[in-house]
Amino acid sequence: MHSFQVVQPNPPQEDDDFDEIPDEILEISELEINILHILQQLSPDSAVSPIVSRSMIYSLISNRTQVDKDIIDLQRAGKILLFSFRSSTLDYIMLTNDYESLLKGTISGNCNLAASKVVSVLKENPSESFSKLGIKSKFSVSDETIKFLIECKVLSIVNNNYEFSVPCSGSYLELLNKGKLEILKVLKRKASHEILENELVKMKLKHCKLGIQYILHDLIGSNSLKRIKCGTGNLIRWIKS
Repeated sequence: MHSFQVVQPNPPQEDDDFDEIPDEILEISELEINILHILQQLSPDSAVSPIVSRSMIYSLISNRTQVDKDIIDLQRAGKILLFSFRSSTLDYIMLTNDYESLLKGTISGNCNLAASKVVSVLKENPSESFSKLGIKSKFSVSDETIKFLIECKVLSIVNNNYEFSVPCSGSYLELLNKGKLEILKVLKRKASHEILENELVKMKLKHCKLGIQYILHDLIGSNSLKRIKCGTGNLIRWIKS
C-alpha cells in the first residue's frame, strides 16, 4: 500500500513584495507623481535640464493652494529644489536627485566641490545666498573654483551675492517661450480658436524641441489655454485675455 503525504502550501507572505521596494517609492506623493508625469513628456531631444514649472503642476491639480502647500512640504523634506528665473517672475522645480546628478555631470573632475555637499546645504537652506567669503568658507573652495562655477552657470551673482542655479536655465526659458508662442499661433489662426489635442500633438514645432504635451501643461496651468473633454477627445481652446 502506498502512503501519501499531504504537503500544505506555505501561507502567503503579504508583505514580501513590498519589503523589496524602497521606502521612498512607497511614500511618493501625488505632487511627485505629477512631476514625474510631466518630465516623461519632456522630449529627450530637447537637451535641457529636467525642469518643471509651478504652472505645469497647476494643469494637473486644480487646487492651487494645495499645490503651493505641497511644494513647500516637499522642499522642506529635501525632495525638490525650487529656483527662480531672474528674467521673469516664474519659478521652476527640480527633483533633488536630478539636480545632484546634473551637478555631478557638470563639475565632477573639474573642481574640488562635491555635488552632494551643495545639495546637502540647499536642502537645509533652500533660499540661501552667499557672500564670496561665505561661499569660500562654507564649501572650502578657491577663487578659481568660484570663477569656474560661474562660467558653467552653476553659480549666479544676484545683488553681489552668489546663488546656486541650474545651468542653461536661461536657454530653457527661451525655448519654452518660443514653443508657447508657436502653439498659441496655431490656436489663434483657427476660426473657433480651438483644436483637438490629438491633432495638435501630432504637429512639429519649428523653433522648440521641448515637446508639445510638455509645453501644453504650462499653457493650461497659466490659463492661456483650456482643456475641454468632449466625445471626440480632448479639445484645446485658446482663452482670450
